[in-house]
Amino acid sequence: MDERLALVSWNLHGIPFTEDPAARFARVAEHVRAIEPAPDLLLFQEVWSGSLADQLAADLPSYLAAPELERNWLGSRPAGLMALARREGAWRIEESVLHEFDTYAPWWRVWEGDALGRKGVQQLRIVGDGGDVMLLHTHLQAMYGKPEYAPIAAEQLRHLTRVAQGLGNARPILAAGDLNTRVDSARYAELRERWIDLTAEYRERCGCGTSVRDDGEPGAWIDYVLAYDLPRFRVRAKVHLLENRAPDDPYSDHNGFLVKLRIGRAPSAAWMLGAALALGGGRQPLARRDLLRGAGAALLGGLTPGLPRPR
Repeated sequence: MDERLALVSWNLHGIPFTEDPAARFARVAEHVRAIEPAPDLLLFQEVWSGSLADQLAADLPSYLAAPELERNWLGSRPAGLMALARREGAWRIEESVLHEFDTYAPWWRVWEGDALGRKGVQQLRIVGDGGDVMLLHTHLQAMYGKPEYAPIAAEQLRHLTRVAQGLGNARPILAAGDLNTRVDSARYAELRERWIDLTAEYRERCGCGTSVRDDGEPGAWIDYVLAYDLPRFRVRAKVHLLENRAPDDPYSDHNGFLVKLRIGRAPSAAWMLGAALALGGGRQPLARRDLLRGAGAALLGGLTPGLPRPR
């Protein structure tokens, strides 16, 4: 497998009572249409309204939306997640399943909307010429400045990880969306035990954020694209920010990003063991670490691809 996949992930802030969401969504679609080459996948969060989802679909005719759950009697869309694949692109969406979170904020805080929105993980199986990839699209509990929401968001992150664990290790597993999780939080540290943060290098280089502040200063980085740390695959990423001038000006209260991924198989365990042995070659001593790494890979993976990538 040596596949390329370009995706956009963006929280569009499509909640009621925001300033002219229909006009903002039209500008989002115009911005996306201008990206060259065109992204393979579009992953939008906070598309709560069925009418706004229909507008996006109409304004992005070269993309096909994934099947969604039935809208409620108010026209609201569960989880607010919308995924689209380019019709003439290299990837297509074969399956879409929503795993609703088990843990929510109190339902009676209707002005926040998180519990009423039925947030969860949209599990997508995307298929290309070289194989398939599992993609988990999600939007976690917002903090609203309340420390008591941190355990809820932490449990939702664990739910995301459990979904990934249930998918096995035969295919690459990616995740993307608004995790409402800061890099300096305990949740992020726990996340990194199982996931590779594909946005980390860009974030550290740019010193920017994905949330948009009123004062123009960089907001926190709370949106991510991740790769589940499977030993058989290597994923590399180039990140480009899709920026706003101010909250909802001109697009959203989040900066989105375009991520260009290259997905391949990791070197085989047999190859790594051979490389470790060749490192000695009679010319320099073979470190115990190299022997253990190669032998461990052989035990775990046999002759199949098997070493995890360095972080």
